[in-house]
Amino acid sequence: MTKNLKELLINHKGKLIDKWSSYAKVYDQILSPYKEKSINLFEIGVFNGGSLELWAEYFINAQNIVGCDIINECAQLQYEDPRISIIIGDANTNSVEEELSELSPDFDIIIDDGSHRSKDIISSFIRYFKHLNHDGVYIFEDLHASYWKGFGGGLHYPYSAMSFFKRLADIPNFEHWHLPYSKKDYFQPFFDYYQLQMNEYHLSKIHSIDFYNSLCVIHTNKPDDNKLGNRIVAGSESHIVEDFQPLNGTTIHDMAVETVLDLKYDKFYLLKKQEELEKDVAQKTSRIQGLEKDVAKKTSRIQDLEKQANQLEQELKFYATSTSWQITRPFRKLRKIFTKKPD
Repeated sequence: MTKNLKELLINHKGKLIDKWSSYAKVYDQILSPYKEKSINLFEIGVFNGGSLELWAEYFINAQNIVGCDIINECAQLQYEDPRISIIIGDANTNSVEEELSELSPDFDIIIDDGSHRSKDIISSFIRYFKHLNHDGVYIFEDLHASYWKGFGGGLHYPYSAMSFFKRLADIPNFEHWHLPYSKKDYFQPFFDYYQLQMNEYHLSKIHSIDFYNSLCVIHTNKPDDNKLGNRIVAGSESHIVEDFQPLNGTTIHDMAVETVLDLKYDKFYLLKKQEELEKDVAQKTSRIQGLEKDVAKKTSRIQDLEKQANQLEQELKFYATSTSWQITRPFRKLRKIFTKKPD
């Protein structure tokens, strides 16, 4: 009988491995059903290469164990086990995806232990989730980085990897939404922000999502097997609530329920409204600045007229003591000023 993963990890003597202790227990729990199966495994992030040796020792009947890393020096890693191979390059490129497909068109286990940046995590999930078999598992490691700004995260940051997975947790319950938008619509803010796209069918493969400290685990299944199914009402004694037998065999869609399009509570809806308000404020601010310039221009014109009026007042005082023919001069000047057409 093979050892459990924690024992293998603690007693590992080969290439360096760097894993948190709590991961071993979680991995034993979720990966033990695959332990003796003929599986294909893909891990993003090779580091010093020790985890690939660990997987080869744990999955004794694995066909392919493939690692991918952007660091060129990883190409120098050598393995005696022919099942292990390494792809050098950015996992979020078509060339790496094509090279991976040549080794195996689909996988049973995918582990993301790469850059831990939210953009890379979400991009890799959208790129490789379609390669995951039914009854497969996708594991995301070190999601503590999703709470850190330097990795594109934050507790309330809407585009972090954890925000994406929290939203993804609604997908298994899609049949209960009763709302006028699709799964893709629900994730469109992420698709737009990271310039990505995902097939509706692949989202329907999500069977369950589990969260652990720094880990997210997604299990897949056939879309039809991810539905709630028929109601089972068994037994004949109903002393508390009667007439439940007729419900046997019904589905969730037979229930009369009321749902609310409560977009006003959605953070992406609020972000959009904030952007619209900021745009409106910017437009009004620009209009106000234009009006202020116009007021300043007119104020300057008024000040010029006041200066001219003061000068004329002084002239009137002077001509008041002069002869009558001299007094008419300022009035002619006033008439000329005030009959002049405005600029």
